[in-house]
Amino acid sequence: PRYLDKWPPLAEQYDITSEECKAILDNFAQNSKNPLTRETVIYELQSRYAQMDSTALVEQYQKMLYDEFPDGFAVQELDRQKNSFSWQRVAPYPALDFSIKTLDGDDIKLSDYRGRFVLIDFWGSWCGPCRQEIPNIVNMVTMLPNDKLQVIGLAKDEEKDLRKYLDKNSLPYPNALVDDELLKAWNIQYYPSNFLINPHGEVIAKDIRGPKMGLEIGVEIAKWQF
Repeated sequence: PRYLDKWPPLAEQYDITSEECKAILDNFAQNSKNPLTRETVIYELQSRYAQMDSTALVEQYQKMLYDEFPDGFAVQELDRQKNSFSWQRVAPYPALDFSIKTLDGDDIKLSDYRGRFVLIDFWGSWCGPCRQEIPNIVNMVTMLPNDKLQVIGLAKDEEKDLRKYLDKNSLPYPNALVDDELLKAWNIQYYPSNFLINPHGEVIAKDIRGPKMGLEIGVEIAKWQF
């Protein structure tokens, strides 16, 4: 059961704050005598803290899982996530061009990057799954040559919220606020949504996820005759 999905209803039902509800579950995770229940709550806590970007707490609870339940379902799932990669290949089609101004004030145009791969990431600072994927994107940017790959972040966000996030988390690629017109043109239905574009300006894959993102896209780049 996903206990933490019930934080707001539990808080409302018992007239307590979400923080108090979280504290109750923290205490429960620390003191429960039922191994399966304890493992489940600890796993759910680290998962929710990951969405909240609470790295120290994520590491704390993951260490508890690896120390106490090395053969449990939670460790198996964490190991699967650390080695996961998924994407949806598509028949190549022309990427819709656009021009946009980044938060730094620079004007960028998608077609200006013709000749290299481009990953367009539609995301938002409010989106937990988006934030969870960002370390994978950052790792990819640092490991692959920037003359072969360009990442562009397009955020559906409030400017103040996006700036606050980027002030705290410096991202090594341009980010811009995206409007509804561009979202509609690219048919964005959910977040995060990302697209891999080849040097000819064609979309070849979408919904790229996982820590092995850089490795797999690196393989794709290596196949290309520049």
